[in-house]
Amino acid sequence: MEKKEAHRLYKISDAELVTTTREKLNAARRDKAEFDKRNIKEATHFAQLEAELDAFSNLPTDEELEAIQKEATEIKGAVKTSLKEKIRTIRTACENLFGAKSATTARFCFKGLEAMKDPELFKCGRRVVRTATKMLAKLSSEGITIDFIAELKTITDSFEDAFDEQLDAINDRDIAREERIEAGNFIYKKLVRLCNTGKDIWVATSEAKYNDYVIYEAGTWGSKNGNSNK
Repeated sequence: MEKKEAHRLYKISDAELVTTTREKLNAARRDKAEFDKRNIKEATHFAQLEAELDAFSNLPTDEELEAIQKEATEIKGAVKTSLKEKIRTIRTACENLFGAKSATTARFCFKGLEAMKDPELFKCGRRVVRTATKMLAKLSSEGITIDFIAELKTITDSFEDAFDEQLDAINDRDIAREERIEAGNFIYKKLVRLCNTGKDIWVATSEAKYNDYVIYEAGTWGSKNGNSNK
């Protein structure tokens, strides 16, 4: 069964989730005696949540991973430009020698070069290397050398590597985004439980302490008791 796309349960940013949770942890530690009675303790709850917050804070952000993806895309684009330039040079040599519509030129599969998708392009590069190597004696009259063909092979290999690295960067970003959402949701569920307990402890006795456990403004003590204090 295909895994469902992860969705955030909380309406605040990841950074706000971290700071808000730390604030509520501080309040809970202040109210340690009351939380102990609810079997919510330092070692089993507070310290564990704090460790999970630290791990969450150290996850790479989507902005970081987006930058890596953009860099990989730029590198691939530069190599792609160089590869097309090399292929065009051999195409021109072929057209000069054999004619643009000749069967010999067609062997290189230049058709549609500018519109080729990435996998098609590095496949084309390999074919041009193979065919040009076989026909080097004739192509040399147009300035095509064994070194030029070797450069084309190197660039073709580099382009395939750059394509794979870009794909890896995209996949890494998607996976990390999902992992971050799941980790944030896990922390948020614990935060909600902590705050629900804290509000229940103080709802009848302390407005100030009750409000220490409010995550969103609409949940303040006044709104729960019919008095708007937004």
